[in-house]
Amino acid sequence: MRGSPSSRRSRLPSYSASGRKARGGRCAGTPRPRCARRWRRCSAPISNSVPTKARWRSWNVWPGTSAGACRGPRPEIMEFAERTNRNRRWPLFAAALAGLFLAGAFQYVVPQEQSAIYRDFDLDERSFGIVAASVALISSVLGVSAAWLVPRFGIARSFLFGFPLFVLGLIGVALLPGRIGPLAFGVATAVGMAYLHLANGLVVQLMPNRPAAATNLLHGANALGKALGPTLAIVGASWREPFLIVAGLAMLAGALGALGRPSLPLAPEGEKGSAEAPAGVALRQPFFWACALLFLPIVGMEQVVNAWLPRHLQANSGLDPVEGERLSVQAASVVLWTECLLRLLTPLLLLLLRIPPIAFLYVCPFAAFGILIGTEAGVWTGPLGTLGLALCGLAFAAPYPTFFALACRFFPRHKGLLSVVSGAATSVAFISFSAMGGIVGWQFGLQTTLRLSPVLAMIVLCGAALIYRSGKRRESAAG
Repeated sequence: MRGSPSSRRSRLPSYSASGRKARGGRCAGTPRPRCARRWRRCSAPISNSVPTKARWRSWNVWPGTSAGACRGPRPEIMEFAERTNRNRRWPLFAAALAGLFLAGAFQYVVPQEQSAIYRDFDLDERSFGIVAASVALISSVLGVSAAWLVPRFGIARSFLFGFPLFVLGLIGVALLPGRIGPLAFGVATAVGMAYLHLANGLVVQLMPNRPAAATNLLHGANALGKALGPTLAIVGASWREPFLIVAGLAMLAGALGALGRPSLPLAPEGEKGSAEAPAGVALRQPFFWACALLFLPIVGMEQVVNAWLPRHLQANSGLDPVEGERLSVQAASVVLWTECLLRLLTPLLLLLLRIPPIAFLYVCPFAAFGILIGTEAGVWTGPLGTLGLALCGLAFAAPYPTFFALACRFFPRHKGLLSVVSGAATSVAFISFSAMGGIVGWQFGLQTTLRLSPVLAMIVLCGAALIYRSGKRRESAAG
């Protein structure tokens, strides 16, 4: 037809590098910019962003070329686009590691400084616990807003939005006087931490071929932050200096992530799992809720030990208070460092041994029975007690990141939603299992509280096996 787009494109002149028209309508070189602007209405759109494969495939004709010349993408442009897309992943990945490292460090700075904090705000220990639980609960509710942001702005930009919230919250808590202002900024800090947990889905999208290795490496950085958090609490004369140090480091990490150009897509358009699907698609599926609910016992079996083992050692170890406190710190360090080392070594083990990641999810929960060495045999010191605590660290290391990678496999277009749901489940599990441990300990003793950990580990093992089989069945039915 006379007015069809193809006929209009066929009349477009092509230009050589010197600016002259090429003979026979052949593409003899790069079109001059003014000619590209001149024929912009009749040619394919000109984009300032890095092109993706799908976009170049849809542009059959380059601006300023004839219809029969240079159809399809230019190899040099595609190579540049893929190289740029690959290079900008590393700043985002480094920002994700730094974000969860700082979140873990801050999470363990607060317990070390809590006596100084509630003394400065004229609170007793019970009131401080109620305030901390309220902040965690409110932030988990507000953090669900990330599920609305991710499909609209992308998981990378939504993740980076957590850094300014986290930084402003820490600065406000550390510098503002009174109670109301620091409390409000404390909520902002917790919401920022909830947004930083979008790093789970971000690293899976950055490393789609090795999701379990990526998530274990990410949570290895988080465990390293938890292990080094008490050391950071020593810095400064009060609790405010560590808060400001964490805020400064978070500011640098956010700037590093911005270098990754999060406004661009992380994968070519049309590629499977490249875009976040609406949350309602997954929320209507019972299988999604089964995956989400399994995060509760995964976090719970760790929280029971981390929260109540120090109190048990201080109260029931038969040692003087100073020695009991030293033993509790040593026990927590053994658990955290074992957890950290295994998570950092898991990517290497997956690469060298070539075993499926689900094997870690099947084997590791059994190690939670190591806590029985102390509770049943009454051995908390010496090599046997250290072995039991190291087994606990082994049990807590792999299940969370490995199961998250497994859930992303079954829901490839809901990585952001899975990050939000797992983060909310983590906050709820911290509060609920801490309270449950207190109730059980008050009724039956702290020793019975610690026995909850292997029970929850068996729930994790059975639940993961059922979900894995159901997911494989869904994949075979869909494929």
